[in-house]
Amino acid sequence: MSPKKKRQHYVPRMLLKNFSTDRKTLGMYSFTAEKLVEKAGFKEQCYENYLYGKDGTIENLLAEIEGETAPVFEKLISGKGSRLSIQEKYLIYRFITFQENRTMRAINDFNSMADNFAKSILKEDAKLNGINLDKVTIKPTEPTAFLLKRAAEEIKVLTDLDIKLLENDTDVDFIISDHPILMYNYWAERHPKFSEYPFSATGVALKGLIIFLPVSPRHLVILYDSVTYKCISQGGFSHKLKNSKDILWINRLQAVKAETCLYFKDAKKLGCSFYEYTETRLKGINVSRPTVNESSVRQRPDGKMSKFVITNRGDLKIKAQFSFLKVLDNDPYDGYKLAMLPLRDWAWLDRKEFSEP
Repeated sequence: MSPKKKRQHYVPRMLLKNFSTDRKTLGMYSFTAEKLVEKAGFKEQCYENYLYGKDGTIENLLAEIEGETAPVFEKLISGKGSRLSIQEKYLIYRFITFQENRTMRAINDFNSMADNFAKSILKEDAKLNGINLDKVTIKPTEPTAFLLKRAAEEIKVLTDLDIKLLENDTDVDFIISDHPILMYNYWAERHPKFSEYPFSATGVALKGLIIFLPVSPRHLVILYDSVTYKCISQGGFSHKLKNSKDILWINRLQAVKAETCLYFKDAKKLGCSFYEYTETRLKGINVSRPTVNESSVRQRPDGKMSKFVITNRGDLKIKAQFSFLKVLDNDPYDGYKLAMLPLRDWAWLDRKEFSEP
């Protein structure tokens, strides 16, 4: 096996280099070490040895996705394109779904959720057999394979989301993290009914979903539900952000979603201190982690005992305020009775890939 395949990056270097001044280093802040490094080698960031296996199959697939998407990002950053083709949009949808599911944050969250789910199911049997589940960890043997399979299935679900480019025209830079995709539901977090729902508001099919991806300190790709929001712009594909508060709110979301590290180009253009980013992170990190909820045990009509066990992916909830978004759907949904948020397209439930368990 080639040494190049041993070190497998979960945030592509083609993305990190856009936050570098010399294409070799970038600024880094580690939340775990509470340490700032102004020139960290980006080749040393966001990787694990053989994260996607030793045969190179998954690593080669991800490299192909990165290679096909890189020219699209370069086009957006250079300002040479005023619109995206259908194929270019598809490449962005695909990149985002795979990037969301390939990081250590995604893998650790998935393992944690699987562990808690399995223990919830096995709890009563373990007690009867004298097994202390707190002393064991239950996790899938190939979490990355599962997550990337899920990513492939999610591409088609995102294609109804509109895409725009947000151009940063302020004195504060966008930052990025070791989990750069931000999935956020601005509408649900403020809704009088759905803000109280205990389950995730950021499933890929749910109404009100917004996805942010910073591709440089000056450029960010946004995917959004255009039935629920209007992205206020000059009428074109791109929109200039002139309010630094918009940038700071998106950067705060990065701080909460990061597994351990934030990355930046210029420490003088962060807009606030890392202490402030850490404060935001501490307030939102637990809500953003996956949870498992279970009902009480009840007797069914057939006499058997059962309970519901429901996994929740966790959400970003920091009550962000954006000047570039206007909520279009102000319906209180008083008659809505389902336990999950509304879907953007209810016809999805009739399709084979969503109706089968």
